Amino acid sequence: MHKLFKYIMLIFSLSIHAQNNINPCYSLEASQFDFWIGDWKLEWKDQSGKIQNGTNSIKKILDGCVIEENFDGGEGTPLKGKSNSVYNSFTKKWHQTWVDNTGGYLDFMGNFSNGIMILVREYID
Repeated sequence: MHKLFKYIMLIFSLSIHAQNNINPCYSLEASQFDFWIGDWKLEWKDQSGKIQNGTNSIKKILDGCVIEENFDGGEGTPLKGKSNSVYNSFTKKWHQTWVDNTGGYLDFMGNFSNGIMILVREYID
């Protein structure tokens, strides 16, 4: 019975959202990460001081609700990764999840303030 109640609440919630016909993915806040969209050539110094080059491709997916990042470390590093970022209109915060080909997983949360996107996470040493 408990699962049925959750399912009914989900349907009810989706129905109300559809009836309101307001897509939170098109709010001004949900567009704050749009500056990042595009194809980027990257350059950085690795731990030994050697310059590395890679690419980053950023686009909107899932009807414009999610910012998808595809990182490729290039020939200098085998690192490849992805992130998905979404604006949560209920918490008024951005959420980002990063995963990569080393098994890495990072989760960030933050806001766009004074022209700067700041995402942070708790770090366990």
